[in-house]
Amino acid sequence: MSMQFTDASDKETAEAYEEGLAQLTDNARHVIMHLTELAHDYSRDRKERVIVAVIERHIRKVKTGHKLPALYLMDSIVKNHQTPYRDLFQQNIVSTFASVFITAPEKVRSLMYRLRNTWNDIFTPTKMFQLDKKVKTMDPAWPIVNTPPASSSTKVHTTSPQPNIHVNPAVFNRPRDDNASIFEEVQRKERELLELRKKKLELELEVTRKEVEERQSKVEREPSKSTQRSSKKVGPGITSCISSIYYDPFYRLLRSIFLDAYYLNIIR
Repeated sequence: MSMQFTDASDKETAEAYEEGLAQLTDNARHVIMHLTELAHDYSRDRKERVIVAVIERHIRKVKTGHKLPALYLMDSIVKNHQTPYRDLFQQNIVSTFASVFITAPEKVRSLMYRLRNTWNDIFTPTKMFQLDKKVKTMDPAWPIVNTPPASSSTKVHTTSPQPNIHVNPAVFNRPRDDNASIFEEVQRKERELLELRKKKLELELEVTRKEVEERQSKVEREPSKSTQRSSKKVGPGITSCISSIYYDPFYRLLRSIFLDAYYLNIIR
């Protein structure tokens, strides 16, 4: 039975579209696409409100097995021709969706949940929250995807600006007195240590000098020996002499003292 329209043209449009809806008994793609483009053609004649009213009434009145295909038709029209159908279908989307969900079996409800998740960018968050809230009263397991919109009466708390604190860089970067005294104490200890090392080296040098003089005088008192040797024996004799000097403990001590004196001059 066609809806009651006062305008003859609107009544004719409603009757013609209802004939097409009667063929939508399952999820037939070609039927849905035909009715989608037919709705677009009627919108050019400014009959979009008639089409929306016919589809919404059809969804409520048709038997349970035919409700989901009609809901898919509404979805197709909204996504393919948002203007002007999106705003018109959005007005009753909560009650329209709920009228299908209330009698739908579990399998159809799962399909409706998938369909609803494609509407986040189609309908407003407020409508989607209202839809989820309505369906949740019929099925407690239904998730609420969108959060409730913020109330316009919500107070916005603002913090007053903090006063600026000006710091004098000269005062801030001034070295502390205790740090300065510690630094001076460290320098004084380093100077004392260098002086002690210097005195130690001087004493060691004096002892070494005396030992060298004693060794020299001892060598002079010994009788001279013949130094003539064959050319074959000169090489080994020189090698053994150099080796004895290099490994002599006295020579090694003297070398260590002079090295310490050298590094001390570098440090100073």
